Amino acid sequence: MSYSPSMLLNPTSDFGGAPQLGAPLLYIVRHAQNDDDEAGKIRGLKDQPLNAEGEKQLQALREFFADKPLLEVITDDLSRTRATAMAVASAAGCSVGTDIGLRSWDVGKLEGKSMSAHKLEIQDFKTHPSKVPVAGQSWGDFHRTATDTLERYVRKGMESSGPIALVTHGSVIQVAFQAYSDWPENADYDHTPLDQAGVAALYLTRSGMELKGLKGAKESPDE
Repeated sequence: MSYSPSMLLNPTSDFGGAPQLGAPLLYIVRHAQNDDDEAGKIRGLKDQPLNAEGEKQLQALREFFADKPLLEVITDDLSRTRATAMAVASAAGCSVGTDIGLRSWDVGKLEGKSMSAHKLEIQDFKTHPSKVPVAGQSWGDFHRTATDTLERYVRKGMESSGPIALVTHGSVIQVAFQAYSDWPENADYDHTPLDQAGVAALYLTRSGMELKGLKGAKESPDE
């Protein structure tokens, strides 16, 4: 079945088995904490396991999802997201799939460096989306990949009998909140809508899609 943008924004369309109004299509989960998160360093695609605090955060996620039916959990191939996804899936009693479209923005040589020391440099790449970090990926290319991936799971959620959980990174979550809420496009890279192990849900409403923070949500930078 093909979809047009007007269909995606019109919850009265016939999707065949689509969820009811007010029911979550997707849960979007930010991975739990690792050492670079705690130290305020840029993560990118650097693969690092969860730290002790991150392991504690997994228990809170298990409790959050214990009474929520999920069809499946999807994440990328990095250690911090996979460990988080496994905790969510174990609580919901479902499987974990892999989609590298949920990877974080590849910032190349900036990985592992201080966020505060390189904040202006990172913001310059975001405001000039065709610029490419050394050995990395332009923000424009990342944004397109993240948007395409999110839209694919919105379409899948439209056809499913229950919600899917996406476990991903702060940069992808920024893109999601920009698309489905009032999160500003010019928000700083380190101002992520969800804390580590935070959860949001995308709902189908009469006026379209609405993304709401449920756990560990932050206020918009404009508020």
